[in-house]
Amino acid sequence: MSGAIFLDYIAAGLSCLCVELPNTTSFLVIPEEKAVDKFTSSKITKETLCRILRPADCGLRIKKVTYAGGSGVRVEAVSPDIEKIKAYPGLAEAGLKIQENT
Repeated sequence: MSGAIFLDYIAAGLSCLCVELPNTTSFLVIPEEKAVDKFTSSKITKETLCRILRPADCGLRIKKVTYAGGSGVRVEAVSPDIEKIKAYPGLAEAGLKIQENT
């Protein structure tokens, strides 16, 4: 909304619609030490993650996935349940683990 229109709303005594943005958090998905040779790039890690993880199974609403160092990927999600994601069975089977941002 432009400033002039916003001021017109205020002058007319009208309220503006406020939208609350959801809280997003990011976490890393990285190879376990025993699987470092298998995941030689972040691209391979991302492809594997996309193939094995079903976001609905762990209540995950993904906003963005980007490459990170150490053959990892950063996942930005809306209010993720990190413990539920860590417990996702396909991750450990594939040789991946979740690392929370500190």
